[in-house]
Formats: sequence, C-alpha cells, structure tokens
Amino acid sequence: MAKASEAIKKSILKFALQNGIKFDTVNPSAVISKVIGEHPKAKEIMKDVQKELQIIIKDVNAMSKEDRIDHLKEIAPELLQERKVERREGLKDLPNVGKKVVLRFAPSPSGPLHIGHAYVSSLNYQYKKQYDGKLILRIEDTNADNIEMESYTMIPEDMKWLTDDGVDEIIIQSDRMELYYEYAIRLLDEGHAYVCTCPTEIFKEKLDKMSPCQCRDLPIKEHLKRWHKMLSDYDEGDAVVRFKSDIKHPNPAMRDFPLIRISTSEHPRQGLKYRVWPLMNFAVAIDDMDLGVTHGLRGKDHTDNAKRQAMIHKALNAATPEGIFVGRINFEGFDLSTTQTKELIKRQHYTGWDDIRLPFLRALKRRGYQSGALHKFAMSMGVTLTDKTVSQEEFIKTLNAFNKEIIDPIAYRYFAIIDPEVITVEGAPKLELEQDLHPDNKKGGRIFKTHNNFYVEKNDLKNIKENELIRLMGCLNFTKKGKSFKYVSKEYGEFKGVGKKQIHWLPQDQSQIIKIKIKLYDNKDVDALAEKAVGTVKEDEIIQFERFGFCRCDAKNSFWFTQR
Repeated sequence: MAKASEAIKKSILKFALQNGIKFDTVNPSAVISKVIGEHPKAKEIMKDVQKELQIIIKDVNAMSKEDRIDHLKEIAPELLQERKVERREGLKDLPNVGKKVVLRFAPSPSGPLHIGHAYVSSLNYQYKKQYDGKLILRIEDTNADNIEMESYTMIPEDMKWLTDDGVDEIIIQSDRMELYYEYAIRLLDEGHAYVCTCPTEIFKEKLDKMSPCQCRDLPIKEHLKRWHKMLSDYDEGDAVVRFKSDIKHPNPAMRDFPLIRISTSEHPRQGLKYRVWPLMNFAVAIDDMDLGVTHGLRGKDHTDNAKRQAMIHKALNAATPEGIFVGRINFEGFDLSTTQTKELIKRQHYTGWDDIRLPFLRALKRRGYQSGALHKFAMSMGVTLTDKTVSQEEFIKTLNAFNKEIIDPIAYRYFAIIDPEVITVEGAPKLELEQDLHPDNKKGGRIFKTHNNFYVEKNDLKNIKENELIRLMGCLNFTKKGKSFKYVSKEYGEFKGVGKKQIHWLPQDQSQIIKIKIKLYDNKDVDALAEKAVGTVKEDEIIQFERFGFCRCDAKNSFWFTQR
C-alpha cells in the first residue's frame, strides 16, 4: 500500500498551520479539502493521509499562534498573504430614505435584554450608522402586569453597551399618557373611534358575522361621555375604545380592533394615577407619529399590527413608517424566558441576570464578549423574512469566531497553570527571559528568571513520551529519559519541525507567581497559578492565557472564561 509522500505531508502541514493561525483548533475537514485540491491522488491513499493528518494536526494544535506563524513563514510564506474573501459591508438598502432616517427599538420591561433582542436591536443600530440616522429606545410599559422594575435601568444600560452608546433618545411610554389621551379624544371626536360597552362574547359574534355592534353608530357626544366615564366610573372590562374600521374587512383581525382599555392594576412607575391604558397598537402608532419614526424594523409576526397602525395614521392624516420585517430566529437550547429566569434567580439557581451561564447581554458582557461580535452575528443573519433555527452550539461557535476577530489582536498573552505539577529539568542553566505580551507586539514586557524547577500542567506531563523533544514555550528544550527530564538546548531553531510539542510553564519561584481564580462557563471556579505580571491586569481587560483561552478580568486576580 502506498504511503503519503513528503509532498503530501508538507501540504498537510502548511494548510494545518494556515487554518491554525485563523482559528484556535485546526479543522481537519478544511485542511483535507485543500490537500486534495493540491494533490488529487491523495484520494487513492486516503487512509494513510488521514493517519498523517491526525499526527500533524495534533502537533499544530500544541503550538502557540506565534510558532504557527513562524513555521508557516518558513515553509509556505505565500499562505500568509492569502487574499481574504470580501465581506459585504452594511445591510441591504432601506426603502424610501428621505433626509433623516429615524429608527426605534421597543422592548417591554419584563427583564434585561437577551440574545434575541440583540438581533433586532443590532440591525436597527447598523441602519442608524449606515444612514447617519437617529435611534430611539422606547420602553413599552403600558401593560402593568408584566414589568420588572429593574428593567428601567437594565435595558438602557444593555443598549448603551450593545450600541456603543449609540442610542439618541430614550422614551418610556407610561410617561406619555396625557399624549395618548389627547389623541384618543381626537379620534373619538372625529368619528374614527368609539367606546364599546358590549360584552366580549356578543361583540365577537357580531364581528364574525361582519355586523356592527349597537355602540358603533351612537352619536359622538355619547362616545365622549363614555370616555369620561372610563376615566372615573366604569370598572375594568366594562368598556373599551375601538377603532372604527371596515367591519367587512376580509381579515377579522382588522375589524374594529381595540385601542384602549381599563386596567386597575397598580403600575410600577405610575402607581394608580391612571386607570385607562393604551393597547400596543395605539401607543405604537401615536409614538411613531409623534417621534417622527421613518422606518420600523421588527419581527414579521407584527405584520398585522403594522396594518392596524397604518389605519390609525391614515385617520390622523399622518405618515406611516416604512415597515421592514424579519423572520424569527429560534435559539435552540437557550432559555430566553425572563419570567422563568427571574424565578430561578429568586431561588438562587442563578446568581443574577449576569450569571455566566445565561444568554442575557449582561452575562455575555461580563464574560468578555464584545458588542461588535453580536453586531456581526446580526449582519450574518441579515434582513430576511425566513425563519431560522440556530442551535446553541452553532450560535456559540459563530459568536466566538466573530468575537475572536475583535479580541485576538488586543489581548495580551500570559501563562497560567490550573493543575500544577513540578518538574526538574536536569542540566538546565539559569536564565533571564523576556517574553512578548502579544505575538504581533515584539516589545517584551514579561520578565522571568528560571533555573531547573518548573510548574507544568499535570495533563501535559502525562502525555510526554520517552525521548520526545519538548519545548517550554519561549524558554528551553528538554527530553524525557525514564523518570527524568534532561536539558537539551535553549534555542528555538533546534525545536522546529513536525512532531515537536510545546507546553506552557511557570518558574517554581513564589516571588514570580501569584494565585488567581478563573470562573468557567459552567459557573465553577478553579484555582490557578499565574505569572506575576497577571497581577497588573485591570478590571474589564481581556487577556489570553496561553493554551487555555481568552478571559476577562472581573476583579483583581479573578477572571471569567470567555472562549477558546
């Protein structure tokens, strides 16, 4: 049976290095497809090629990014110059753009924002930037029965972070009640609305038969009188203001739909000051008109609502925002229910809305994800009516890729050992070393003094084979002889090549190390040893612990795991 030639092995190595520079872990499928493209006959000896692929990828995965770059420069520097695929900048054009684009994002205050909110709000923000427009955050809180008081603070904070402080105006609907009353009276006075006191069942029967109820054609004066009784005399459920539309409209949802109701629930912000509250379609229609909203981007499940709002605008002789609708993204495997999450927080299953396990923006921010990664995810989904299902694994993988593009160029590198064991490298000289804080920043910054005793990861130690050449990253080379470890050299040049392994380390010198904690994605805290320079990392700074992953500094010597 033929074996993989040296040319095929070199092809595997160079494409594995190239893939490993772009991503933390080499993707075998991506490598093999390129190898076959360069050597079509590799298909005939695929079993042997796969065997070589596994060996080489294992070696490349053990390298640091810096070593991968250096090695690829030697064997195939042209791959470092590979032209990147052009990405489309911006979203598809908005229809009917005038002098100033005004958009709004309008969540309910039932809790803070989660990844579902991030999709629509990010698209709104991208359009705001694309057209140098205005973005309004409107908190829709006219339903007193599902309000979390903290949301009035959390939602603006979430949006400030998500939009890079790009919200131009914040509106709270419950502060605009007098405005809604003003337009309610106008619609009644002009005959576009009426106060209905019919029992719900009777009204529905007539509606289904396309027949008006007995209230519809009463004199305007009677409806104005009933309006004032809604404000003082009627009980909850006794009366509702309805829009006077086409009672024979083919879509039953468009026939004399309700605008305003009585609710005696105490409102978290307004208390019992108001007992007559606008329903969603009426409040949205008035706000869009009053605030000059030009484009309304929202889920396609609001298509009928947009038609109702357009009827209200026509009655008031006002412009209707251009409707841009998007399909639903079903985030499979995530619990986005604020009600359930709030209950689990109360039961102390979660530590708060920023618990590392939650898909809420506060948790993602604290973990170290950047708002730009969520923007890129939203852009990758695009503005489309197609519903999509995104699994938890797929979402995290995609978000990690976008996030790494942002943090990899700025995250300083450090050593940390989670499960330490001491080794003695016999014959190792005393060394004074300075390592770079970043592979692209050759300015040093990390000082070590070493001799022959080192902390390494227990798992790395278990995997060292007899006579295998090992490199302590940026320090020295050694080999295993029986139960001993023998110094070989300190030069990196002697280490290069296929089949060589690098591991991170710390000097066994208490003056050069500190103790830290790392919170993992499952909310477990692990103790670790880290180089002394880690003690200078500031809160909120993103760093990378070599061969472990990116982390965000949550407090002095305390870190949250971000991603690999």
